[in-house]
Amino acid sequence: MKETVKKDTVKKEPVKKEPVKKEPVKKEAVKKEVIKKVSVKKEPAKKIPSQKNTSKKAVSVTSTVYFEMEGRTYSEVELMNSVKDIWVYDYMRELSELNTIDLYVKPEEGKAYYVINGDILGSFCI
Repeated sequence: MKETVKKDTVKKEPVKKEPVKKEPVKKEAVKKEVIKKVSVKKEPAKKIPSQKNTSKKAVSVTSTVYFEMEGRTYSEVELMNSVKDIWVYDYMRELSELNTIDLYVKPEEGKAYYVINGDILGSFCI
């Protein structure tokens, strides 16, 4: 004979989940360090007496050179102006092109010799 086995069907009831109660997490008391800003009063800067300037300032001295010969007097300015006139009128150049003038006076010859810009040589009677 065949026995039939009857399976008991068990109804499974859904399991009710109980809500899990979360225990409040105890926070440790965190102590906050309070940093106080302390304002530091700055003392006014002490004035240090300035050191005396040891270098001497150039003192402007006005000078004039005069040449006297055979009863006539010539000044340095007159002789330089003569060389400038030679530069402009004889050499047909501009005064802006004139850089240096070297002037040599020879009273025994009655002449003044000049060197203009290091390369132009000449003379004139005084």
